[in-house]
Amino acid sequence: MSKHLFLPLVLALLSILLGACSQASNEATPYEELGEPIAPQDAPKPQEPEAEVAPAPPSAPPTRSSGGSASSGFEQGELTYHFPDSMDVAQVHRVEMAISKNLDQEVLRQEVRSFADSARLEVSSIQIDRKMTARLVDPSPTSDPNFHISALGSPTQFVSLEDGTFTLWQWDVTPLKPGSHPLYISVEIIIVNELGEMSRNIPVLDKLVYVKAQERSLGERLSDFAGQNLEWLVTGLLLPFLGWLGTVLVRRGKAQPKPD
Repeated sequence: MSKHLFLPLVLALLSILLGACSQASNEATPYEELGEPIAPQDAPKPQEPEAEVAPAPPSAPPTRSSGGSASSGFEQGELTYHFPDSMDVAQVHRVEMAISKNLDQEVLRQEVRSFADSARLEVSSIQIDRKMTARLVDPSPTSDPNFHISALGSPTQFVSLEDGTFTLWQWDVTPLKPGSHPLYISVEIIIVNELGEMSRNIPVLDKLVYVKAQERSLGERLSDFAGQNLEWLVTGLLLPFLGWLGTVLVRRGKAQPKPD
């Protein structure tokens, strides 16, 4: 073979080899480029499993501070009170209420004056704590009240939780008009925080009590007036009257003619 035929044959073979290499390079899968793996564009991303959320632990029950009593609950006690069957209009009547943990009613009758004269005492079972508030309120409109109520002491008091003791609330109640009228009894426990400050009130008793108010007769009012002002009546009226009467009798005796 001559040199003129060999050279074109070599060039044709080189051209075929270079074309085959270029086609193999284009058909190669692009998973590697510059030495780093490349994920296919259409391949879905793997999803991470959802983490399980652990249930929250149960919250601890709220604690309370009420002047040193147990946080498990309030003590059980009794509210004892008495309202007269009827009240006289314009007369002052003493109303008393006692809170105790465990006290015999006969002891209360001996200790509380208004209880001693009452045939029947009203007793309500209530929850008690070391600090409590008791109120006696006239629920009628302030522009037209049925009673005048004067509290004898603070409505909030410390209550002993020991057996055989009691705490007393007192009011002077004056009916202003005749008829059957309500009075509102309210008793609350005072919750005290760690700083000794009042945080909230817990009602333990809300009750309406109807009281009959009546007018006294003229004779009863005169008798009461005489009893309350006996000294003034004696010194201001009776003694001057007796002096005047004695003077009149003496003058009449002197004016009578003497018998012959």
